[in-house]
Amino acid sequence: MRDYHRSYAQRSYWLRHQLVSEAELDRFAFRLRDEWESVFDRKIAQMRRDGRPDAEVVGQEILEDLAQQSRARIRDRFEESWFSRGLFHAMADGELGIEDDPIGWHPEFVRKLEELLSDAA
Repeated sequence: MRDYHRSYAQRSYWLRHQLVSEAELDRFAFRLRDEWESVFDRKIAQMRRDGRPDAEVVGQEILEDLAQQSRARIRDRFEESWFSRGLFHAMADGELGIEDDPIGWHPEFVRKLEELLSDAA
């Protein structure tokens, strides 16, 4: 939660003071999503190969791998890892213009999300 709030505050500050554009944030979010897809797909394939039933643990591993291995940077001289970690959470919440295709940690998050949304309708 701390990373999410710090990241949100930093993005807000940059946008308010016109230090970064929405387009630059969108490009950065695209690079983060690309990293997420790579880690998510690899961990899910590994889980299935190994016959692991512990989807929640695999979800935590996906989050941990991204937190440790993310190489995307919004700017070359800004290397605060909390910013990327916070944006991953923002993207999971449907922020940054990807509401129709959010990211998630749980291996079956799409199915779980569909179940939650169908109950709400």
